[in-house]
Amino acid sequence: DDRILFQGVFMIFSLVFSFILILLITFLAVGVSGGSLLYILDLPSFAGVLLIFAISIILSGYGKVFCSIFSSHKKFAAFDFQQLKKADEALDFSIKLLFYSAILIPVLILIYTLSNASKSEYFFSHLGLNCAVLLLSLLYLSLLEMILITAKAKIRKSSVLFMAEDFQQSDSKQKADVKTVFKNITGFVLLAAVFTAYGIFSGVYSWGSGNVIFAIIDLPSIMIQIFFVLPLIAISGNFSILFKGLKSAFCGIKIDLKSKNLFQNALKSAMSLNWCSCFATVICSAVCILGDLSDFSKLSANLAVGFIPFFYVACVNLVLLFAEIKVCKAAL
Repeated sequence: DDRILFQGVFMIFSLVFSFILILLITFLAVGVSGGSLLYILDLPSFAGVLLIFAISIILSGYGKVFCSIFSSHKKFAAFDFQQLKKADEALDFSIKLLFYSAILIPVLILIYTLSNASKSEYFFSHLGLNCAVLLLSLLYLSLLEMILITAKAKIRKSSVLFMAEDFQQSDSKQKADVKTVFKNITGFVLLAAVFTAYGIFSGVYSWGSGNVIFAIIDLPSIMIQIFFVLPLIAISGNFSILFKGLKSAFCGIKIDLKSKNLFQNALKSAMSLNWCSCFATVICSAVCILGDLSDFSKLSANLAVGFIPFFYVACVNLVLLFAEIKVCKAAL
């Protein structure tokens, strides 16, 4: 199939380009946080995560399938539907295995650090650095997860297209439902009103002399999230599908089953990438903060800025989840 062949040719390229892109954006996140690149470089932690993950994927029995996805575009191009399904399962399990593989090392470091912090002045004085090191495994986890999620989104798109004709948006014959558009706009306005009213009546918007609206505005965090997620969505081949899905959801356009599956895949992948990029950005900030605790007066302000991505991702993913629900209900 020409569609699978086309995606197979670019599978290796996508993997390499995803890795390079993620590294560049991570370096940017560290630079924006005011830290050094040396803060996030820890070869033992990275090697430990990869080694534990490799052993786990081999023991799971999916090692051969996992390697075939990235080893040769010819092998991937020759996949039938059952092989694509196995590849999807392999990536699904590999994401879970990577998570458990990566948290073993930081938990071990945390237990060791806390158990010895009170026994020695040396351990206590290096508490911040040790905590920063334990976060590095979680940073590597987030970055590697993004690569796997991107590959999984590409595989699932291939599976849908394998069983259907070339994707064509069905809204060429469907018009937007004005009532649905008005209902959606009204709903978001009400949500914004409730959020604003909560802040006013609870006093959140009047803490001290500051304003929470200005506190949550951080352009670098927004740009880093965009630089992380949108290129990876494009690499997975779901960029246009994502926005067509959003359009279909908010305009109330009826879609067929194939479009529903494509839209769901794009929306779920975007949500997963949002969370991974958010954790990676927050961890980069936390590592830079813990790496230099010489001035405790700036600690709370730095932590506040570091946690801003969580707010953005929660808002964006709420919209994407709403869109996924609408897509499911709109399927013919």
